[in-house]
Order: sequence, then structure tokens, then C-alpha cells
Amino acid sequence: ARVLYVAGRDKMFPPFMDALGKVHPKTQAPVAALILQASWGTLLLIPGNFNKLVSFFGFASWTFYGVTILALLKLRRSRPEIPRAYGVHGYPVTPIIVIMVSFALALNALLESPVECTLAALFILLGVPAYFFSKWSRRNYSVLGIGDEERAGVEMHIRDGDDMAGETAVA
Repeated sequence: ARVLYVAGRDKMFPPFMDALGKVHPKTQAPVAALILQASWGTLLLIPGNFNKLVSFFGFASWTFYGVTILALLKLRRSRPEIPRAYGVHGYPVTPIIVIMVSFALALNALLESPVECTLAALFILLGVPAYFFSKWSRRNYSVLGIGDEERAGVEMHIRDGDDMAGETAVA
């Protein structure tokens, strides 16, 4: 639920999902994110085949582990001036081994369960249009009828044809 909460808090979802970024005032728990994750997990268990579920998520997880470490290697090479919060023993050999093992395990999952892994890959690729929809809906919040108050005031001036004569667009 942490990923859903942080994505909601950072406005990575369309505006109608802003509740995912809120915490309960008393317990400070991300209740909406927890409910969504529990509901999604329950729905995934309905078909009843736990092995298929493990294959689906195993492929996705190992693929993302490999891609994440690959991105870290690229970042360390392209942006050496960024301070590092941690060191890696045996760099760059250790991360390269992790990448190779991650992709080997993802490939093994693909060979053992091609249908589930293909579905996982398609599900991951659904994130691309979802990302662009989220970006679009944040920019075009008026289409959905909701949005941040300060941006709503700016949008109203623009819609009414008032270019605000070069003034800063703050409501």
C-alpha cells in the first residue's frame, strides 16, 4: 500500500484517485490505499490458482528488479556528481550480477509459464497509457470537473478569454 499511497500523495494518479494519497487523521494509516490493495489482492485470488499468480508476479518482480539496477548503473555513470546515500560492495560487478540473475529468473518464468508472463508483460505495458492519461487528466482537470483550487482559478481566467495581460497566472 506504500507505493499506492506515495503515488497518490505525489499526484501520480488522475485527480479522482487523490484519496489514495491521504492518511487517516488518527492512525496516520493510508486507509484508501490499503483498501484498494486488499481489494485488488482478493480479486486476484478469485481464479483460485496460486501458482499462476506467483508466476505472474514473479516475472514482473524480477523484470523490475533488473531494470531498476540497470537504471542505477546508468545514473551512476551519467550523473557522477550526485551524492550517493549508500555504497555497493564490488561495484560494478555486484550490480551486473544482480541484473543477470534478475533477467535469468524472469526468462525462466517466461519459459515455464508463457501465458501468465505474457499477461504480466501486457499488464505492465498498460502502465504506459495509464501514465499518459494521468498526466493528461492532471493538465485537463476541468474535463473531469475536479482539480487543485489554485489551478482551477487560473483555468477559469483562461477559459473566459482573459490572458491576464502578462501577469503571473496565480489565483
